[in-house]
Amino acid sequence: MAKVPFQRELEDLFASDKSVILKLLGGAFVGVALSLRMVLKDANGGASKFSSTAKIAILAGSAIVGAFVVIGLLLRDVVVRRVEQGKRVNPLLRAYFGKGNGCLMVALWFFTVIFVTFVVTILTTNL
Repeated sequence: MAKVPFQRELEDLFASDKSVILKLLGGAFVGVALSLRMVLKDANGGASKFSSTAKIAILAGSAIVGAFVVIGLLLRDVVVRRVEQGKRVNPLLRAYFGKGNGCLMVALWFFTVIFVTFVVTILTTNL
């Protein structure tokens, strides 16, 4: 049987709280709600200049980002709980979410954000 990355942590995430799906949906809703005004109206209060396809893409992207933020927060709770209980935690998750070296966590998140921004920029521009 193939091992899934972060399998123990993900099992704890979905086994420990029955409302995880509701939290994910809530995060997606908040993402859409925050971007809705930008999609519907421009800065001067007039009609938006986005095409309908762009509006759908912006709202879908906002929902995905909101859900990923919720997953990150929930994974942090699981990692901290597992570390406090002395259970095994994946070293990568411990580095990102654990109560370890704060400077390392900031550096990892900083480089991750830079890398994701670079990849999104390359994929969305016509180079």
